[in-house]
Amino acid sequence: FRNDVPLMGLSLCRGKASAVMADRRSRILMEIVTSEKKYLTCLRLLETGYKIPMERMTRKLGIKQADVSAIFGNLTAIIDLHTMICREMEKNLQESPKILAKHSSFFLVYVEFSNTYLVGIRRLQTLQKKSKKFREFLATSATSRMTLGSTKKSTQLLDISSYLIMPIQRLPRYELLLRELLSHTPGSSTSQRRDIEAALVAVGSAASKLNETKRSAESSERLGAVYKTLKHKPKEFKLLAPGRVLLHESPVTLTCKTFRKKKNSSVEIVGKSGYLFLCSDIMVLFDTDNVYLGHTAVENVNC
Repeated sequence: FRNDVPLMGLSLCRGKASAVMADRRSRILMEIVTSEKKYLTCLRLLETGYKIPMERMTRKLGIKQADVSAIFGNLTAIIDLHTMICREMEKNLQESPKILAKHSSFFLVYVEFSNTYLVGIRRLQTLQKKSKKFREFLATSATSRMTLGSTKKSTQLLDISSYLIMPIQRLPRYELLLRELLSHTPGSSTSQRRDIEAALVAVGSAASKLNETKRSAESSERLGAVYKTLKHKPKEFKLLAPGRVLLHESPVTLTCKTFRKKKNSSVEIVGKSGYLFLCSDIMVLFDTDNVYLGHTAVENVNC
């Protein structure tokens, strides 16, 4: 009997560990569904508290319908998608990963939203500077409370920027929760692990496209801003071009001889401080006064 004691203890430990894992797994599944409901509520608050009133009061606020479209992008499509996802998750919590994988093809709505996100934020900032009534509307909305649907519970609105960033953060949030769920799903649960892994692949693919789009948008914005400030650039020189991505920018000390045309004269730049912009197909040099010094084509590169 003495030899059986260690085996019994080991069996109890394994049983306890399995129970802890199962409990943690249930909590993660619940968190997925709970966060989905909270996210959908925030999207609806953004629509009800900001988008719809702005559409109704464009003239009063000193804005245009085009401004509203630029700020909110395809918000309605995202709300429709997550209304469907949330409804299905509430019916079957255990199938949440499978539900995400099932609807993953529709996550491309996030790529579209990301494409217009930075433009929307810039438009929002511009309107706030131009229109006092618009500023007052945003300030008043951010301190008000709203009731959604038939619920009697009112919710304090956040400022508009806090809501607009949420779609950008949603796919990475899914990835974190799914990875944690996978780590707390035993290897013996083959079908459950397969569903989670399928969801991770689907969400990860959409998140990669989203990140690529976000980097491209940020790159275009940065290149456009620099191009506007460049002095003495050739008329034919265009910094923004289809497919061009800013890979690296850095201050440099120029050690080569070059020239730029200005009244048939050349300019020596040896030892001069400046900036280098390395893009996917060109390299651009300009000095600390934003004076264009030159550019050269490079082979397609990726960083």
